Amino acid sequence: MNKIIMDWVGILKWPFTVILITCIIIYVFKRSLSSLIGKINKFNVGKFGVDVSQVNQTSDTTTLAHPITPPSLTSPAALVSNADSFAYINRILAFFAPATIDQYKNGIEHEIHLSGIVNKDEKIELLSLYSQAVVISLNFERIYNRIFGSQMFLLENLNNVGSESRQSLQRFYNDASVQFPEAYKSFDFSRYLSFLIDMHLVIVNNDIFEISTIGRDFLKFLVETQKSMAKSF
Repeated sequence: MNKIIMDWVGILKWPFTVILITCIIIYVFKRSLSSLIGKINKFNVGKFGVDVSQVNQTSDTTTLAHPITPPSLTSPAALVSNADSFAYINRILAFFAPATIDQYKNGIEHEIHLSGIVNKDEKIELLSLYSQAVVISLNFERIYNRIFGSQMFLLENLNNVGSESRQSLQRFYNDASVQFPEAYKSFDFSRYLSFLIDMHLVIVNNDIFEISTIGRDFLKFLVETQKSMAKSF
C-alpha cells in the first residue's frame, strides 16, 4: 500500500495528470461517456487555483469539494449535455503531444492491468476508481504543500484527544508565531483556523473543534507517504 501511494505521489508532481487521465478515459470510452462521468462526478471537481506557498497560506473559497479541475474544463454535467463534448475534449488533448498522451495512457494501463479486463463496464469502473484515488491523493498533496507544520500538529492533537475548544487550540498558533514572527505578522488566528475548516480537515460546533474523517485520512496519507510534519510555520 505504501509503495502504491508513493508511486501516485510521484506521478502527481505533474499539474496536468488528472486532466490527462480524464481525457484519456473519455477518449477511450466515448460511447460510455455519460455512465463514466456519472461515477466520476462523485468526487465533485470544481475550480482550480491554489497558491502553494507556505508563507502565503490564505483563507480562500477553494475547498476539497472543489479541488483540482483546471479553468479550461467545464463541469461533467456540461460535457454530457454538450453535443460537441468530444470535440471539446479533443481540443484539450490538442494541448499535449501525442507521445505524451500515449505515455500516460500506457502507464495507466500497465499500472492497473487494464488490458487484462475484457468487460468494458469493468474497465470503466476500474478507471473511475483509479481516477478517484488519484484525485484524493492529489488533494492531500496539495494540502500538504500549503499546510503549516503547527497546523499538522494541531490535527494530530485533535486525533488523539477527540476535541478541544478554540481558545485551547490557540497555543499552537501562539507557539508558531513566536518561532516565525515575520510569517505571522499579518496572519491572525482566525485565518489560521479557517484554512483547516476550508480544507474540511476539522469540524466545528459551538467553538469546539474535532478532526474530520478527511482530516484523519490526511494524517494516514502523511504516514503512508512518509511525509514529515516538521515543516516551517
